[in-house]
Amino acid sequence: MLSSAFDTPSIETVASKDYPTTVYLYNYTCSPPDNSTECGTYYGELKFRIGFTPFVITKFNCDCLFGTPNRVGEWVTIPLEANRNPTVSAMKINLKTGEFLTK
Repeated sequence: MLSSAFDTPSIETVASKDYPTTVYLYNYTCSPPDNSTECGTYYGELKFRIGFTPFVITKFNCDCLFGTPNRVGEWVTIPLEANRNPTVSAMKINLKTGEFLTK
């Protein structure tokens, strides 16, 4: 697993100018030439920015990849794709309060 320690994740930022919460979705996938899940070591991390600082805190880890966020008002729903944990299928995050729910 030494090679995965050097992998750079794809990072997607979920934010709104109207709300204070900034969320970062880190998808760690397999290195090319493998597809994103072929190696079996892929995973995701959900991180929140701490206030108005440049620091982040990890709020959720999963053996999955985050799908495309769907924003409705102050809520964002993020599907969990290639998920190896059948008990959780999506995340729901409130950009106004920072609350997040798994479903």
